[in-house]
Amino acid sequence: FEKHKFRRYTVRVREGRAGAFVGSGQRERIGMAFRASGVVHFFSRNVAEWYKNNMGYRRLGLYLQDCMADHPDLREAVRRLPPDLKSDRDWRIKRAFDLTMKRVELPQSEWTKPEEDIPYLQPYLDEVVQERKDLLELNPVD
Repeated sequence: FEKHKFRRYTVRVREGRAGAFVGSGQRERIGMAFRASGVVHFFSRNVAEWYKNNMGYRRLGLYLQDCMADHPDLREAVRRLPPDLKSDRDWRIKRAFDLTMKRVELPQSEWTKPEEDIPYLQPYLDEVVQERKDLLELNPVD
């Protein structure tokens, strides 16, 4: 056996065995074919959905954007929300806080469904970020 090292792995390959060791050029071609086949997209989409389901926020009735970390842009986007969306967001957060303090979850029929978990805050957040970028272009801070 001879040892071949690439990246973090050491591979032992029997001498004289055709196709046993894949060279770096072949590895790149295989990787490109793998990515082009849609397999990566399929797995990444399913892993992302699995991760969202296991984060636990849906069991409390929250949306993903209800869990975003506090930031000045986020605060401004929430301030710009229409009153009905803002009151819905506040109610979901208060209910989730109450459930967390009681150490209980909602009944499964009341969990947030994946099709309900829409990025309702994203248009307002994009608008705030774009305004901030435009402002920095007009008044550069050096």
